Amino acid sequence: MALRDPTNDEVWGDAGDYYRSIGMLDEALGAYQHALGLDPADNEWHRAVIDLGDIDAVLEVINESIEHTSDENLGDIADPLREHGRPEEAG
Repeated sequence: MALRDPTNDEVWGDAGDYYRSIGMLDEALGAYQHALGLDPADNEWHRAVIDLGDIDAVLEVINESIEHTSDENLGDIADPLREHGRPEEAG
């Protein structure tokens, strides 16, 4: 289904949800990472990718795609770092 609409992040997220529900976590992560690449501002993909263990991919996308001037944007970077035991990077 996602291959029929490869630029729709929601379809890729649905594929990730499906794979996750049947225990195919590597496939789920891949689908969520693709959704994240299509819509880097969508926190739903941030959380899904982080939950499946790839915080660095989210941080890379955040660093490349948003300005770091607002408190909210800085929090988007700092919160996952603190949650995953990397407080020194959170600042």
